[in-house]
Amino acid sequence: MQKVLTEMNVQLANVISDISGLTGLAIIQAILAGEQDRYKLADLADVRIQASREEIARSLEGNSRKELLFILQQELNLLSDLSAADRRMRLRSTCI
Repeated sequence: MQKVLTEMNVQLANVISDISGLTGLAIIQAILAGEQDRYKLADLADVRIQASREEIARSLEGNSRKELLFILQQELNLLSDLSAADRRMRLRSTCI
């Protein structure tokens, strides 16, 4: 996902440590839902994020080309599928 975000000129990894964490996923999902206001996106940051609202908003100045949004959505779907598979494996291993 990071590579696509970089191609979109979205520098989210500069202000949050884990783009697949709570804040990163919330912002990515909002971008995919069509939100383009970088301050509204910055408002999705968890209170534990140390970067200011302004710093987060600056990192979100980018473009929303359709082909990049499509790839980002596919990568988000893959991450979700892998997370679900990991949960199933962990559950199965505790049952054995």
